[in-house]
Amino acid sequence: MALMADASTAKVANSIAHDVTHIQGRFPLGSRRVQVNGATELRTRVARLKLKKNSLQYMVARVFGEYLNKSVDHRMWEAPTLSHAQLEYAAADAWAHLQLA
Repeated sequence: MALMADASTAKVANSIAHDVTHIQGRFPLGSRRVQVNGATELRTRVARLKLKKNSLQYMVARVFGEYLNKSVDHRMWEAPTLSHAQLEYAAADAWAHLQLA
């Protein structure tokens, strides 16, 4: 969780609050809360574009004219080896967030 608290490490998400809730659910810290510093809320950054939807897939389509395939199985991210589809999804998702931010 030190990475999340480190303000010098940039973090970009389409819904920081949702991601933090998800992290806390998967990695319980007892009474401590996940501290997030250095985060950029993607929805806030692209608000100036006045897009009709806030989904990452929609943002990528409208801004870049590209299709972001989000149909990958979102289970088993803790597996020792990720599938090719999972690796492609993770790379495309990270690229999209960074490009839009």
